[in-house]
Amino acid sequence: MPPSPPDAAKADDWVVRAVESAGDGPAVILVLDAQRWPTLYPHLRALAPHMPAGFAAGLDAIADPSQWLRVALKAMQVDVPTADTVGWDRSRPLVFALFEPPHDGPVGTIAAGLPLLRGAVPNIRHQIIAPATDPAALTRSLASSFAAHGLTRPAWAHEGQIWGVGESGWVALVPEVDAVRVIVASGGLFPPGFFAERSHARYRGDPTVRGAAAPRTAGVASMSGDAIGLLVRPQKYAALRTWEGALQLRELESIAAPDQIVSVRQKQLEILAGCEVVYGNEAPEVDDVVLGLAATDDALRLRAVASLTPRGAAAVDRAATGVDVLAVKRPDPPASGWWRFGLKAAWEALGEPASPLPAGFKCHEDRMAMNIAPAAALGNSLRYRRSLPATGSTSYASMQFVVTEASSVSVKYALAFLYDGAAGVPGAGRNLDGVGGVETRGDIRPEGSRHRLRLGDGSDPNEVFGAPESVAELGRLHVDLAGVAPALQTDSPPLAAALRPFRRIELLAERSGPRALTADLVFALHGDPKPRSFDRPAFDWTSPTQPGDRACSQRYGQALVAAIRTPDEGPFTGEEVLRRVAAFDDATRCLADHPTLAASEAELRRLPAFIHADRLAALLLHDDAARVLAGTCARGDSEACARQDALRAAIAPRLPEVSQAPCDYGFPLDANYTIAVSAAGLSLDGVKQAEPAALRSAMGSLLADMPADYVRTFGLGIDRDMSFGSVRPLLEALRGTPHAGFSVLFRGPEGRLHSVPILLEPVPRDSAVTRIALGGGARAAGRKGAEKIDNLQVSATDEVPWKEVAAALARSCSMPLLLVEPSAGPKTGRPARP
Repeated sequence: MPPSPPDAAKADDWVVRAVESAGDGPAVILVLDAQRWPTLYPHLRALAPHMPAGFAAGLDAIADPSQWLRVALKAMQVDVPTADTVGWDRSRPLVFALFEPPHDGPVGTIAAGLPLLRGAVPNIRHQIIAPATDPAALTRSLASSFAAHGLTRPAWAHEGQIWGVGESGWVALVPEVDAVRVIVASGGLFPPGFFAERSHARYRGDPTVRGAAAPRTAGVASMSGDAIGLLVRPQKYAALRTWEGALQLRELESIAAPDQIVSVRQKQLEILAGCEVVYGNEAPEVDDVVLGLAATDDALRLRAVASLTPRGAAAVDRAATGVDVLAVKRPDPPASGWWRFGLKAAWEALGEPASPLPAGFKCHEDRMAMNIAPAAALGNSLRYRRSLPATGSTSYASMQFVVTEASSVSVKYALAFLYDGAAGVPGAGRNLDGVGGVETRGDIRPEGSRHRLRLGDGSDPNEVFGAPESVAELGRLHVDLAGVAPALQTDSPPLAAALRPFRRIELLAERSGPRALTADLVFALHGDPKPRSFDRPAFDWTSPTQPGDRACSQRYGQALVAAIRTPDEGPFTGEEVLRRVAAFDDATRCLADHPTLAASEAELRRLPAFIHADRLAALLLHDDAARVLAGTCARGDSEACARQDALRAAIAPRLPEVSQAPCDYGFPLDANYTIAVSAAGLSLDGVKQAEPAALRSAMGSLLADMPADYVRTFGLGIDRDMSFGSVRPLLEALRGTPHAGFSVLFRGPEGRLHSVPILLEPVPRDSAVTRIALGGGARAAGRKGAEKIDNLQVSATDEVPWKEVAAALARSCSMPLLLVEPSAGPKTGRPARP
């Protein structure tokens, strides 16, 4: 790198300490240097027309460093049109520590640790560390901006300088010795009244909590000296993606019908836990990756530093051992490069995967993207390979290219690939001249335990490449842009235009010190700037502590998905649920001895029982729901016991039964709300109501302010043995409710609910009415398999059991009318005149 300004050494050391102080929780850390920015910005602006859509607008938004704080706060949902920055020290960079997940594992248990069943997604945390010449003045300046734009102290904040953001977020200012730390928690979604429970406060976030300092990895130590520095912690990837996925799915819940919420939450957890199983829980190979971008008088430089874990360093070293490249006979070709990395050797260094990829697991994201999870790219590629049928395919150990001529008419080149394995290489030992066309030359030859493919198009590879030679670097690239410009202009005019200001591109990639993998990419403007090596050859550190027994958390994720997944067809009964919960308990006994998960064992193990108890209760199978919770309660889980007591006290009608779905409408016909009625009383979606009038009032609150043409359906779950006379007052109270429709609920043989929409008030009909009047010795018409009746009208006397009334209503699939007034007498199946 070029010499730094005289005061840069002090500022650079401050940057490293600031990054450390943010802790190892943030997934991304961005460093912006206002002093170096003016040199870089013109180069980026010149490239903007050739970059993807939105790049220019984003660049313009941060063109002026005085706006950086405001733009960053807006991105964190703290939207203040102006942010006063009196006391900000622009001689030192701003540090943005972003996207600290609220819960990060181990992988396989991340989604299970989020309060999804409570309908909530926690806030995510960000920090801005702003250097200050006067921290008190900068704090006052920012506080005035917040107050001026309507931010106020939240009721829960009793100390510190904190302002509420949105419904549940907040921003806090913490003055320090030479900086002001701005802490933001936002982005969460919470149901109304969620924070009334004091234990839920942890999901909001706490501004007073500070994690331990992050280790000074090779990447952290290199976070200075550039106009832009970006640090990414790949180990946070799974937690961050799970949080983002939970947020997207929670937004779907917000528009779901009330009767669907339990199922939606179950599906959320199934999808997210399934994705974690696909991500895998391989031991990390990388602690962090840093990119640095800077401009000097003679070049634009992009450098990368990957901080390897001991496991990753061992794999990289094994991959490079004994892998050579071919000497290049052709002097000064327009472009050449090589990369050497024996993938097979790296896999052998890792050993067998700790979290094999099971068959049948899917993720709503692209599966291939999950196979290259960046914290363990090698381990995940191996576990994916192990999941495929054996193909005998080989892998590259090195790749090499040389462009010998690049005109506007043609590009002539030679390639060389070194394959792992002495056998199984297609075409081994063959001459390949003419295989790809008359200009193609090539062959495949054995080299010890490997094979080398040489191939040329317009060039003879044996005249371009010489003998194998040992090199220390992992990769090199050299491109003389003047030499390849004609070809670029023909094949890719936009790329040619973007590269026009530069004379040459060079790349150096190498292992540095015990645990760093580095690369330096130089876009030369003039002169002869060269890539630089990382200058800390003996630098080492202690990686963050990793959870034990990775297979345990992976088994947990698999067992959770298997336990909560509801089949599209087939039985869903208490017995089936008990079998699944028992299988889940057997598969997750390892939690008790896990060093990381043992403390949360009870919360993790309760999830399937809670999910299924909620679903069974929604199906009005309260006894089965209570049985499912019995085992969890017996383990001393007080919340499970409280839920069990509530289920036993709930209104639990025994529904009329049918041997098959009464009607096939071609689509689900679920009720939006459930009215449960038994001799013990009545309830609306589990909330007891004192009398029919109180129920009608509660319904009015749910239906208030609805558009004129909107209707919500209330399922009538009435105990089958109740008399029609005891149900009549309820039906009379329900008649004429605006925006309300009604259906009768039945129990199918597989435990599911079926419903038949009905009318409580007559409507004009075009066809003849068929009347079924029950009572006085008449029974419900409707033999098994009887033909369905259109335009049906059912009445009953007070002593008729509800199950007979329901059976009569099930004779029709065209909204039969249930007359609430007493019938004049039994008249079964007798058509009336139109």
